[in-house]
Amino acid sequence: MMKIRLNTPVKRTSFYAGILFLSVSLTNCSSDDDNTPEDFNFEQEFDNIGEMPALDIEELTFDPVDLGGVQQSESTSALLADFSAGGELSAESQAKVNSLASFSNGLSAEVQAEAANLDESRIDEILAMTTFDGDLATLVAALENAPDEIKALLPSINFSTDFDAVAAVLRTPINLDGKDLYSQSSEEGPCYDAANNAYDAAMEEPAAALADQIEQITIYEADKTADANTFNEEQGDNVSDGAATYLGEIKTTALSILDLANATEDADLATTLRSFALFYAVQGRMAVTEWQTKAEELVAFRLNANLERITAQILSLEDRVNGNFDQIKTRALQVLNTALSTCHNQGGGNS
Repeated sequence: MMKIRLNTPVKRTSFYAGILFLSVSLTNCSSDDDNTPEDFNFEQEFDNIGEMPALDIEELTFDPVDLGGVQQSESTSALLADFSAGGELSAESQAKVNSLASFSNGLSAEVQAEAANLDESRIDEILAMTTFDGDLATLVAALENAPDEIKALLPSINFSTDFDAVAAVLRTPINLDGKDLYSQSSEEGPCYDAANNAYDAAMEEPAAALADQIEQITIYEADKTADANTFNEEQGDNVSDGAATYLGEIKTTALSILDLANATEDADLATTLRSFALFYAVQGRMAVTEWQTKAEELVAFRLNANLERITAQILSLEDRVNGNFDQIKTRALQVLNTALSTCHNQGGGNS
């Protein structure tokens, strides 16, 4: 091995000067390398936080409302058919006439006078009323307490089982909670910035998916609410149309009874039949009024019930998508906290 020998002071001085220069040069190079910013990259750490599942909405349907209705008396139809057949009335029909006569004779003179003057115009007036006063109010009270054999000859209401469920229902308002999407780290430095930026970038797609799904839910709610209101309007039209139909049927029957009264030569029978026509018109109008009021309540109840169903589904959908987002956010925050801890251990990336 070659040895360096420094035999003179000049040579030794030159050698140490060279060592010092080399040492200074290496030190400067090391200082330049330390000043180069470190590249902090956390994006891959967020690769497994998951994605928002697709939104699947099961569309609600609305069941038809069974409105029931006002029924014409089958007993009266049988009686009219017996009259139309001609000849003597059957024992059953005669018993009906006798019951009508007995009930009619027990009424006030004013009510009997109303029956005596009954004609088609007066029937139209009665069927246009929604409340009765005076002599007709007296008749209404008498009909409410009439014997069963008389009530069987008059129109009646068929209330379906849907009416049993009528109750006040209020819609629960929808409340969407806002989302705190981003980290609020108070630490500063390149490493912390890189970690927070990676978190923000990772949450952009889930946040956009959440916003899109909330918008889909909002649109669906608006559509189903519109459908429910349209359905409500259709059912309301059914009530109005039904009332008009029932009143038409009642008028037809009352006029048929009145025609029999005008055609018979039996004065007592004519009086009884005129009273019967009046009973039929008044009771029919009362039945239609009561049915229409309760049917409208039923339609309103069903609208509220349908809106309740819509609201319940909307809240369930919102809970689902918000829950899915929260799971992703929780995983992302766990990754972020780990990254921030790493930054803290490294001094935040500050030189």
